[in-house]
Amino acid sequence: MTSNILFTSTIALTLIGSAIVLNPEAARADYSTCSNSTRLCLRKGDSGPIVQALVKDLRKAGYYTGTTTDRFNSEVDAALQSFQSDHQRLKNDTGNRYSDLDVDGVVGKETIMRLCQKVYRGCDADLSCYQGSIELLLPCWRNYSRILDFKVPK
Repeated sequence: MTSNILFTSTIALTLIGSAIVLNPEAARADYSTCSNSTRLCLRKGDSGPIVQALVKDLRKAGYYTGTTTDRFNSEVDAALQSFQSDHQRLKNDTGNRYSDLDVDGVVGKETIMRLCQKVYRGCDADLSCYQGSIELLLPCWRNYSRILDFKVPK
């Protein structure tokens, strides 16, 4: 009897473990909503594949040097806030076409737009780099927009 229970328990644990391995994103994804909205935003404490994409892009942009992770930890938060600080205000935006970024460690639409510009165009806070075709940026933008639920700009 004891061996049957042990065998059944082993099978059950194996199946549960297989389900987690087969669908790791479902097991790990945990995202926050933006304040005053139902849209998702990324912030410290979140985890999942989109956080791993954020870490990869922060690394490409030169802001993250830690180990690859899918957890929005203190190191990711510091890298993001450094990026937000450097790209908070676009130079020569006299018409205030672009909103200033809040240096708050929360990843929303404006932060993603500037991060994609930095990674795919090499933009700094120079306004001219943010104008023109967005074709180079579309893969980056779409990667985040699937999760963060915003539309691709025209």
